[in-house]
Amino acid sequence: MNRLALFFSLGLWTTACGEEHATDEATAPQRASVTDRADEQKSATLSLSVATTSKGSTPHVHTGVSDTDEDLLDVYMAFESERLVRVHRATGDSTFDDPIEVRMKHGPSLVFSGDFDGDGFTDFMAYAPDSASIIIYENDASGGYDRVDTLRVTEAVTQGAMWDFDLDGRDSVRFSTESDDIAFEIGQAVDGDYELVEFMTSDGGLDTEDTVLDECGDEPDCAEDPTNSGIQECLRAVDCRRDKCYWAACILYSDSLWDLPRYTGAMTACATVALAERLACIPAPLLKGGSTSTKTLSKGR
Repeated sequence: MNRLALFFSLGLWTTACGEEHATDEATAPQRASVTDRADEQKSATLSLSVATTSKGSTPHVHTGVSDTDEDLLDVYMAFESERLVRVHRATGDSTFDDPIEVRMKHGPSLVFSGDFDGDGFTDFMAYAPDSASIIIYENDASGGYDRVDTLRVTEAVTQGAMWDFDLDGRDSVRFSTESDDIAFEIGQAVDGDYELVEFMTSDGGLDTEDTVLDECGDEPDCAEDPTNSGIQECLRAVDCRRDKCYWAACILYSDSLWDLPRYTGAMTACATVALAERLACIPAPLLKGGSTSTKTLSKGR
């Protein structure tokens, strides 16, 4: 794919999807299958504003590879008012186990799941605005999560993009903030500790050439997966489009066609559109917690 095509495809996807979803912020529509998703999306009443808050009835939602079946995606939801993250383990194409609740002292408005320590199990990070902190939970490989670190932030976080930016086998999250000048990344360092690396997206401060050196990898293949259907195929397709959006932005930045502010903004746009699409995949009962039978695992500080 040539660079001009990349530019237009990235812009068209973020713009078209944003216009499609940015209507009235009402209840999230149910999505039980992929076959009728195109018709259902025409009447979707979902706003992109849900990307930066979970104070209302709509949670911030992320997905992670299931611990029990790598072909399935588990669903992670942040509920700020309830001060918890719910994890729905996938059991089939459109079915999930009773949700696991990870309770926190301060309510999370954003959640991002990924393999942050490179052990093959999905972990998660949650942003708690009241404490201005990112809380990191690692998967204990037995169905639970251990809170391993809390990092304070100096700017209010608005969105994040989870990706293996340096292709080292460990995911990290790059966060945008209310400041137009500052963004930061959180990931695990070589010594095993988690670190926050802040960088400027405009003039002044840090040397951006030394702080943002990404490896783009190969273009993601978003062909339809015949082994999945229903909610799982819908979620997989959303994540693949998001990853292709990240990849295209990375290529344009690496080739010096985009500067750092535009690259950072594009990554945020990719994540925001993916959130809106992901919410459209999930049935309303699941967004409200699914089964009333839950497993409470831990409480963060």
